[in-house]
Amino acid sequence: VPNSLVAAYALAVATSGQAKHILLAGFDGYGSGDVRNAEMSKTLDEYQKTKDSLQLFAITPTQYAVKKYSVYGF
Repeated sequence: VPNSLVAAYALAVATSGQAKHILLAGFDGYGSGDVRNAEMSKTLDEYQKTKDSLQLFAITPTQYAVKKYSVYGF
């Protein structure tokens, strides 16, 4: 998906659907210096600051500021 806006909509749908938490997999699709990483990082950070945000868990390696778990240990 070429835009963090799509991720923001997906987070909103999961939240409004009253999911218990959100698992992230494969969100680090760009190189470390790519500006799109900063955009996604900001999207995830802003989401986590909202009152009704759900806990985010990365189940694949990530550079984003979310809790990290093994896909096998969740």
